[in-house]
Amino acid sequence: MRKHIKVVGVTAYPPTEYNHWGPSALPHSLIKNRPDDIDFTLYTFLPAKDIEISTLTNQLHKAGIKNAILLEHWGVKSKSRLKNLVRKKIFKFTFPLRKKIHSSYASYPVLKSVINEIKDENPDLIFLYPCNLVNWAKKLSRSFKVVACGPDCYALTLKRKLSVETGLGSITQRDRIELKKRESINKKWHSTQSHMKLVGMDDLESFNSYSNNLNLIKCTASFFKHPLNGNFQNSIDRQKISSPKKILIYGSGNLSEQNLISEITKIISEEKFSNSSSLLVKGENKIEIIKAAKHAGITAEEAPWYDCYEDLLDKVDIQIFPILIGAGTKAKVLSALARGVICIGTKIAFENIALDHRESAYFFEDAKQFKEAFQEICSSPNTSLQVAKEGQKIALSQHDPVKISKQFWESIS
Repeated sequence: MRKHIKVVGVTAYPPTEYNHWGPSALPHSLIKNRPDDIDFTLYTFLPAKDIEISTLTNQLHKAGIKNAILLEHWGVKSKSRLKNLVRKKIFKFTFPLRKKIHSSYASYPVLKSVINEIKDENPDLIFLYPCNLVNWAKKLSRSFKVVACGPDCYALTLKRKLSVETGLGSITQRDRIELKKRESINKKWHSTQSHMKLVGMDDLESFNSYSNNLNLIKCTASFFKHPLNGNFQNSIDRQKISSPKKILIYGSGNLSEQNLISEITKIISEEKFSNSSSLLVKGENKIEIIKAAKHAGITAEEAPWYDCYEDLLDKVDIQIFPILIGAGTKAKVLSALARGVICIGTKIAFENIALDHRESAYFFEDAKQFKEAFQEICSSPNTSLQVAKEGQKIALSQHDPVKISKQFWESIS
């Protein structure tokens, strides 16, 4: 039996089950399912919006965090003045008796008093999440073992966007500036004595490509599987597909994906499909998608809000993932698979999950391939349900959060 390991975590936003206030479900799962011999203290910046204390405390309790220090910060647009205007308040886990806490987004400045406090605690390990806390790594890795979780390569999504959307007129100067900024952050990591854990194989390759300068202290990196988020037990046993089929699709802010969604909507509106299909829409440009679907004769509405994402998934038969731009492992894809939903998606949507076309999911890269897959689902519902069951087995067995968390902490502590 090993001794207790003291871990101090610093996160850009509070860890939460369903990505409240930021992409925070991954650290929530890793912290919640950590081995019993890991003592965890959390320093976390408050999100850039009003939050209910009851929600915050509930999420931290669910993650088994008994000692949380909240960092509240303010800044102004002028970077030259930011350092002088940053203020912080530290609240212990017994929060002030206010209904709401408010914080304005600035950056995640390295707070000297917090660094000193962490040094006084003398932890065995520092856990940082996500990539943009690199300045914390530069300070802390001089004295402690530092492990960071990306979750994905900070530049890969934008690199893919430039690759896919160049020529569509949707690439802006801001995109190019942001890519340079993210590439600069990746390079900074390689000047730290840290270890980076990433949930994407392409992300790992991309991240390592920034370590070419031999004068840099190489930051090591490795891949790990993304754990399932939320409640994946007690999934409904799907014996048949509803009539009409309930189909969930997310809108997108990317022009290439918007174009693909438009083509998909036209296919579903074809006479042989439209009478037996009903669309539920979430995400960006959802209003436009719903209008276009209704104009094409498809029943369409905004997907209702559920506190638990799995409750929404249990209301649908099929989920479409028209993702052409992204990185890492897509948590919503894992959730849909784990709930036994028939999944149709692109290679990017399913990357880092061991799925096979027509065996555990349905793959497509363009409208023609989508039509073939959708037609197969409609004509062979029993077969498609079996495909979904295979996908469910893979999600539940290979992305079990308890196993993955155990492997994660054992590999670094």
